[in-house]
Amino acid sequence: MDDRKSVGVRFIEPAGKLPKRKNIRLRNYDYKSNGYYFVTICTHKGKPNIRLYREVVERILLSLPERFSGLRIDCYTLMSTHLHVILVFYGMTEGLSEVVRTFKALVT
Repeated sequence: MDDRKSVGVRFIEPAGKLPKRKNIRLRNYDYKSNGYYFVTICTHKGKPNIRLYREVVERILLSLPERFSGLRIDCYTLMSTHLHVILVFYGMTEGLSEVVRTFKALVT
């Protein structure tokens, strides 16, 4: 029998339960209603991908009002690991989550 240790993958269980994320959404609030929405979207694992693909991200962000009637982009800031944007809804039929989901799908 071979005395060498076998090489393989070892899975490590977390020491305890993972922390539960806080729900930051307002209960019973309609996120389709008219108003200003401040949104922050972060890159995957905090990688500085926006710096690499700045023009593509900006073009996709600015094309969102063409996809969603009743949406306007008030202002935005692109950072290396995240972006801040203020979205203005006036007569939107889709909600905020659908706008963010579409943006993320297009950027990915």
